[in-house]
Amino acid sequence: MKFQGKKRSIFSSDESLFTHHNQKQIWILGIVNNSTKEFRLEASYNRDADSMEKFLTNNAKGGNTIISNRWGSYSFMDRPGPVYINLTHVHVHGNFGQGLNSTSHIEVIWAVLKSKIKQTYNMIPSHNIMAFVRKMEFK
Repeated sequence: MKFQGKKRSIFSSDESLFTHHNQKQIWILGIVNNSTKEFRLEASYNRDADSMEKFLTNNAKGGNTIISNRWGSYSFMDRPGPVYINLTHVHVHGNFGQGLNSTSHIEVIWAVLKSKIKQTYNMIPSHNIMAFVRKMEFK
C-alpha cells in the first residue's frame, strides 16, 4: 500500500540483514516518510535492483525524493520509469545527511528492531522474522 498524501515527500530507504550467519539470509527492505515517520517494511531473500525497484514503486509514488546510501541496487532510479529524485549519502564516510534530507530515519528503525530482537529473543528463526517485524510495526 502506497503512502497517502498528494504533496511530494522525502523518503529514506535502506535494507538491513536480520538473520544469523548460519541461517538463510533474509533482508528487510525499508522506507520511511521523513516528515510523517510512517514506514513500510518487507522481507526479501536479496537486495538486488529488481527487489528494491518493486519495493519502492509499491510504496512510494514517482516524483518523490528518496534518500539512500550508494548501494548499487538503487541504480534503477536512473532508468526510465517512475521518476524519483535520488539523493545519496555515503555512510562509510560518516555522511548520513541532516534533518529531513537524511537516512537517519530508517537507521533508527533498524536500531530499534535489532535491539528488541536481542532483548527479547536473542535470535529469531528466519521463518518468524516477518511476524516479529509486523508486531513491531503495529507497536
